[in-house]
Amino acid sequence: MTASSTGPNRHLGWVTPDPEKGKGSNGTGVRAKPLAPEQWEEFQEIAAIMGEIRPWIIDFLTLEKDYREVERLKDDLHSRFSAVPHPAPGDAVVIVETFVTVQRALSNFLSSANAFREKARNRLVRRYGRESLQVRGFESAISEARINAFAFRFLWFLSNYSLHNESPISAIPVSDARDDNGELTLSVRVEIKRDMILRSLKPTMRKQDKELISLHDELTAQPEAIPLLPLAEEYMKQHGELFHVIIASHQDRLARFSRYAQAVLQSAGQPNDAKPVIWEGADPPDGISTAKTYAFSFGEFELLMKTLERWQQVES
Repeated sequence: MTASSTGPNRHLGWVTPDPEKGKGSNGTGVRAKPLAPEQWEEFQEIAAIMGEIRPWIIDFLTLEKDYREVERLKDDLHSRFSAVPHPAPGDAVVIVETFVTVQRALSNFLSSANAFREKARNRLVRRYGRESLQVRGFESAISEARINAFAFRFLWFLSNYSLHNESPISAIPVSDARDDNGELTLSVRVEIKRDMILRSLKPTMRKQDKELISLHDELTAQPEAIPLLPLAEEYMKQHGELFHVIIASHQDRLARFSRYAQAVLQSAGQPNDAKPVIWEGADPPDGISTAKTYAFSFGEFELLMKTLERWQQVES
């Protein structure tokens, strides 16, 4: 089979990463039988599946990373306070740096959550249509989260509140005594000042704004200092459920991708640590060094599966 009579010369093969360089390869392989045109067409169709889902994965992993920064706030602040030789109460520099750290982490997290939802819905509308079952299912999942979870309602509200009002966040170092070894025994509370929000809400509420009035009543029932981290954890779990809803809309196509991956991995005959590729160029083996390669998205598919598993809700 030649490229001139059948189009580009393509073969299924593999590369083995070079462990010392971290890139490139120290081993290659290629099957003698070239790909048929229908096999190449199938590869393009399969690659398009992960290509379409990739933006959702990126947005969700961005949100997850921003959540992890919020999750680490107490430890990060503890390290910051501990590094100060003689922390003085009211030290302006420490206070400013502390609030910058907290405000930045929370702002990034809330913004990423908003972007994840909005962009996800827009993609579903473009892909399936505004009145599709997929879009309705996603919107229904959001409505359900707002109805059932105070954390979802409140942090959704807080993301907009924080754009127009002073930050209601408080980060308080508690107990700064040092032990006999000079180690600082310090704990940090990251909290939301309830009354500050309530004071801002009251002048803006109207009788017809039932959702805002309901949130006001819920906040009134909360402690004066509301711990941030449990709210962030619940909010992130709810977005994990939304991610599951989105990916479920691609279930049939992902099942096809999985079957294809299994077939390729079984037929390529590559070593365990190798990655399958499609070589395009001169006949192997002489042309392999100058051949163009097309990678399969099997690693990306595995990343998606691990992400879904990480945020799989355990039914009680």
